[in-house]
Amino acid sequence: MFALVRPQPTEWRHLQVQWITDVVAARKQAAKDDKPMVVLYTGGAGYNEPLGIC
Repeated sequence: MFALVRPQPTEWRHLQVQWITDVVAARKQAAKDDKPMVVLYTGGAGYNEPLGIC
C-alpha cells in the first residue's frame, strides 16, 4: 500500500530543472541560448512567492 502512495521517481522531475529565480539572469541566459523564457508566478499572500512581492 505504501509503495502506491509514495512519490515515484518520475514525479519529481521538476526538481531536476535548474530554476533561475533572478529575472535579469534568466533573460540573459535565454538570449544567450536563443531560447524562450517561461515565467511561473504564484499570486498569494506573500509567503509563497519565491520572487518576492511586487
